[in-house]
This record gives sequence, structure tokens and C-alpha cells, in this order.
Amino acid sequence: MNEKMKATKELQQMLRDIAKTDSDIVSLIPDGIFGEETEDSVRSFQRKKGFDDTGVVDYELWSAISDEHRKTLFLLSNPIRLTDIKNEDFPLKEGDKNSKIEFLNVMLNHLSSKHKNFLPVTPGDYFSSETTAQVKNWQKVISTPVTGEVDKFSWNTLSEFYTFG
Repeated sequence: MNEKMKATKELQQMLRDIAKTDSDIVSLIPDGIFGEETEDSVRSFQRKKGFDDTGVVDYELWSAISDEHRKTLFLLSNPIRLTDIKNEDFPLKEGDKNSKIEFLNVMLNHLSSKHKNFLPVTPGDYFSSETTAQVKNWQKVISTPVTGEVDKFSWNTLSEFYTFG
């Protein structure tokens, strides 16, 4: 398989993965051939993300697909296990009270100790308005919808930062 086919297959796999969590993106089977199915999938991504609907993949589009793919992999993965949390536990939201929230608050306070644009939250097992505000702040930083609720993507990125950042 030549380099062009390898790159096309990589593109197809990223688009296929993205389509698993976004029904607006046309799914395809990676084969390394940039044919009609691949062009349709590229065009659907372009329309969804506000690019010109050309079917052509340039550096800017490749970067956008790659970034979206990284986010998709977080969504498809199991939560990073820092505490006993399951897929069914999401979203975590204001008013919730449990040990998972206690750990969320620990991670948010760790973030505030490292970065001055994050404020500390009251420790404990309650998802307060302070927690909501800092979750929204985090969601802005990671370029995900700002809901104030913790979904798997927000949890995983915060956990990754807590663990490795």
C-alpha cells in the first residue's frame, strides 16, 4: 500500500469513528481508495463544521478532522478510572451528591491550583453552583459545548489533566 492509500485509509478511519457519534457524518468502510463514499463523508464533515463543501481535504480540514477524531475517541472510550464511575453515571450535574462529585471537586481544585483563571470550589460530595461555573470554564478551554454538566468527554479530559498535567 502506497503512502497516498495509507493516508486515505487513515482519513476514512477517522471519519468512520466520528460517524459513530455524529449521525450527520456519512459512515464508510476504510479501503484506502478516495472514491465517491469518501468524498461524501468528507463533504458531510465539511457541511457540519462550516467548511466549504468541496470534498477536497487540505491541511486545515485534515487538522479539523483529526481534532474531532481525538474528541470522538474520548467519547467512545470508557471513563478514565480515577474513582468508581460507570458509563451510566453521566452526566454529572448541579444538585448531584455522591463520591464521584467529591472527586470532581478535587480535580477542579487541582486545576485551580495550577491555573489562575480557575477558581477553587468548596470541597465535598455536592455539585454546587461553584462546581458548575468551573466545569463551564473547563468546557470553554477544551472547546466542547458549555453545559455545566460533566459528560464523559469533560470527565476524561479533566481526569487526564489531573493525572498527567
